[in-house]
Amino acid sequence: MKTIDLFLIVCALCFSSCSKEDNSNSALYFKSVHPQVATRSSNTEEESKYDTLIWCTGNDIIWYNGTTGQLNVSKPHQSITDKLIVFLDDKELFSLEVSNPISSIATDFPCINWDPGEQFVHFYKGVPFLGEPGEPHYHDSDCKWEYVVYDNPGYYISKGYPRWENPKWRNIYPDLNWDWDSLDAARDENWKAIEPEWNLFIEQLKKEGKYRE
Repeated sequence: MKTIDLFLIVCALCFSSCSKEDNSNSALYFKSVHPQVATRSSNTEEESKYDTLIWCTGNDIIWYNGTTGQLNVSKPHQSITDKLIVFLDDKELFSLEVSNPISSIATDFPCINWDPGEQFVHFYKGVPFLGEPGEPHYHDSDCKWEYVVYDNPGYYISKGYPRWENPKWRNIYPDLNWDWDSLDAARDENWKAIEPEWNLFIEQLKKEGKYRE
C-alpha cells in the first residue's frame, strides 16, 4: 500500500512540473545595434556597417513594470548606443531608439533610455525656466540650478523622450503652457505601429512571470 501511495505522489509531481512552462530558457532577447567604423567602397562612397550584439536575454530580465515603463535588467551584456531590437525566438518584434538622458533633443518614436531619476532644472527668480532654442538668457544672481528627483533610476521604455507620459516629469516645469495633446499625438501614432508586436512582448513577459504593474 505504501509503495502504491509513493508511486502516485511521484506521478502527481511529474505531472505538475510538466504542466508549468519551463522558464529556465526565455524566448525573449534584445539585440543592441552598434555602428562599426565607416569603410569606403571601390567607388569611394562611405558605407556604414553595423554589429548586432546580444544586449540581454529574457533570463536577464527581472521584471518589467507596465505602469512606469521601467525594465529591470540584472546585468546587460553590452552597452546600448544606437537602438535595441526585441526578438521573440527568431521573430523580430520591434525596435527601440536609444535616447540620451543628457540630450535636449526630444523624440517621438518608441525608445529606451537609462534614466538617472533626476532632472537638472533651471530656475529664474524662483520660477522654472526652459528657454526656446536660440533664445538668449543671461545667468545672474537670480538664476539657480537644482537637481529635482522625480523617479527611480533605471532603464525605461516609453513612447518618446523625454518620458512626457510620466506626470512627475511634466510637473517639473509647471509654468510651461505646452499643448500636451499635440505633443502626444505623434508619439501615440508611432506607438500604434508597434502595438501588435508589443502585445506579444507583454504576453511573453506574463507567461514568464516577469510582468508587473
